[in-house]
Amino acid sequence: MIFLIALRDQHNFEYGIDKEVNGVVINDKCKELARKVKEIIDTKSSFADWLNNQNVRNQLKLDVKICLVKNGYPPRYCPEVFIKVMEQVENFEEHAETTLGSKFDLFANSAPMSQSMLVEEDGASYSKKN
Repeated sequence: MIFLIALRDQHNFEYGIDKEVNGVVINDKCKELARKVKEIIDTKSSFADWLNNQNVRNQLKLDVKICLVKNGYPPRYCPEVFIKVMEQVENFEEHAETTLGSKFDLFANSAPMSQSMLVEEDGASYSKKN
């Protein structure tokens, strides 16, 4: 979720409402979108060697883009946002096993915050934007 919020702020568009709970800023809309993208990634990455299979990779890109558009992220068409999200997806998948020893759930509490991810560990904070 951190990445989606940062990308939103970088491109200066509204998406969801940030709220503070126990000193932690949460954006439920970004969190839900991150979960949807993760489901797509999990499905496509179940194919053996999906990063080297161009057909599977192209379908993943299309599915993620459709998911983003259906969920209004970003509200106005912006190819750069789609490219950045896909770079993040591919970066995570390419480095998950080498960095962490094995794949882990993006939502697991044991996920290190230094890992570039689409979502944040529960309890992590991000600067507030109204």
